[in-house]
Amino acid sequence: MSDTQRKGPDGQVSIVRKGYKWASFNLERYFILAYAKYLLRNPHLKGRVTIITPTYKRPKGLEEAIASVRAQTYQDWEHIVVSDGPDERAQAIVAAFTDPRIIYRSTRRTGGWGNYQRNYALKFATGEFTLFLDDDNVIFPHCLATMVEGFTSNAIGFVLSSIKYGDDRIMAPSLSFKFKEIDLLNFMIRRRFVERIWGMTRHHAGDFVMIDRVRRLSRGRVLIDLIGHHR
Repeated sequence: MSDTQRKGPDGQVSIVRKGYKWASFNLERYFILAYAKYLLRNPHLKGRVTIITPTYKRPKGLEEAIASVRAQTYQDWEHIVVSDGPDERAQAIVAAFTDPRIIYRSTRRTGGWGNYQRNYALKFATGEFTLFLDDDNVIFPHCLATMVEGFTSNAIGFVLSSIKYGDDRIMAPSLSFKFKEIDLLNFMIRRRFVERIWGMTRHHAGDFVMIDRVRRLSRGRVLIDLIGHHR
């Protein structure tokens, strides 16, 4: 007997809903990236880092994440904050920094670990490089400068660096990283490769899927510097 038969009508409805969400996410994912790549054609400004932060009802964490970006020694950046559903408090936090490099956008409420919002942010990106910073994490002041310097040639598609993970662990991936050996905060990617793989999938391990696909398309470089804190 199949799982669907064992689960009965309610189980069937659940499977259909999951299938619908998966299909809907992917259709919109390709639409968003196609729109960004072929219609908008935003510039890939040399040296600029686009930092993308999805957020959902974490005002304190969001404020600290943005503050850590503004504390960077490297100044050529833009920070795109995308809330999962309109969020007046998040919008007010962005506005309070009075920094035109910080942009607030929102989507409809989607769920899905912020992956939809990360894709959506690419519509507004103008940087050569992309860094994903969740709203409960922070980067250290030297982070952007260190990681940008890691792109020593145009053949380097991504840079990996170490992060503090929780209170007592250092996550320091190598180029042979496996699942659960890397986090979204460990890497910076040339935006053209993010676009080439059509952004992030809906999968809960979308961070691993993304960097693994980029690893198959380009060369990477590993740095020893500790650049942020996954809290």
